Amino acid sequence: MTNYNWLFSNPNCIISLDGMTQIVQTIHWRLIGTKDGFTAESYGAVSLPIPTNPEEYVSYEDLTEEWFINQVEANVDITSVKENISAQIELLINPITDNPPLPFIQ
Repeated sequence: MTNYNWLFSNPNCIISLDGMTQIVQTIHWRLIGTKDGFTAESYGAVSLPIPTNPEEYVSYEDLTEEWFINQVEANVDITSVKENISAQIELLINPITDNPPLPFIQ
C-alpha cells in the first residue's frame, strides 16, 4: 500500500482587496507517495478564484493544511495523480529499463 503525504510551499497571495487581506491566489503543492522504502512525487500549482463574497473569505491566519488539501483536491484529479505516483514507485521496485556501462569503456 502506498502512503501519501502533502507538502505545501508558500502560496502567492493578493495583499489586499475589498477589505480582505492575504487572499490566496496560487497554491504550490507536492504529493509524495512512499511504498516499501521507495518514494515518488507529483507537484503542481492551483490558481484559485478571488472571493467575490467577503463571507466566503477565510482569513489567512485561519487557513489550515486541510483547507489547502481541499482546495487542491477540488481543482486537481487526485485519483490520476495518485495512480501516476504509484506507477512511478512500481517502476522503481520493478524497473523495465537499465543504463549499463558502455561495453568498450573499462
